[in-house]
Amino acid sequence: MPALAKNPADYSRRSYTHLFAKRLELTLNTLSSLEDGQTHYEVLNFGGHLNNSVNVAAYYDVPNIAQKYNVDLVVIMWDSGGAGLEPYFDAPLNKDGVPGRFADTEFLLQSGLEKFKTGMPREFFDLCKKKNILDVSASGQFSINNYPKLLSDFDLRKGLIEMVGNPIYLLGQKLAGMKRDGEKPCELAVCYFPWPAMETFPLRPLETFPYKKDRAFWKELCEDKKINFVDMTDVWQTCRLTYFPCSDMVGNDHFSADGHLLLGTLLAYEFIRDGIIPFKTPVSP
Repeated sequence: MPALAKNPADYSRRSYTHLFAKRLELTLNTLSSLEDGQTHYEVLNFGGHLNNSVNVAAYYDVPNIAQKYNVDLVVIMWDSGGAGLEPYFDAPLNKDGVPGRFADTEFLLQSGLEKFKTGMPREFFDLCKKKNILDVSASGQFSINNYPKLLSDFDLRKGLIEMVGNPIYLLGQKLAGMKRDGEKPCELAVCYFPWPAMETFPLRPLETFPYKKDRAFWKELCEDKKINFVDMTDVWQTCRLTYFPCSDMVGNDHFSADGHLLLGTLLAYEFIRDGIIPFKTPVSP
């Protein structure tokens, strides 16, 4: 029986080799060996408690890591749990229009009108107010009250693409600028994946699965920013019951070891099929 299958919530026995990054690495190298391939793959995982949304954390932290380890491809893993607006409420913008890496306590206490006086964020939240999806608390804090409408309304979605996509686009530009003699620059991809057990989430009820609006949003964002995009929803839904249980199915619905195994295997399949990673099958003699 695969590790943790009897008790998928038992994280105390999980090692790094159980996580999907190393499962992906093992799968790619196994397939390459079986095809007498000459490419060896190494997959690094930058995760944990990022103290920010992954698009903003990646913008600040990933370029140095990519340069240090001579990385060829960076993949942003984005689940169906949110759109990535939170950093705009937590810290002021830098010169590139990206929120600060960590929360600013003074900024947190300011009202929405104080935080967003000009520029893209102000235009976006003014539009949200006009479309009746912006709530303002007694202390003046902003919050979005209708996520599905945010994704379905054309004007709102365009604004959201700029807000969420700007840090990702700028990350891609940084990576592309890391040209190495005689080698391709580091590339960027975004991978969207659903919650492993398809559990109910307050903003995306289970009955809305397969989250077509979310998936369409990320596809449109990546097409607009010219970034490679992989949608794992269909292949996950096809295979997940075979590996069930693949998550703890409570709380934040974290992957079990079997879930990481499945995700790593499916990622290898998608990356090879879409040509996102180099994988050449030798021609038979």
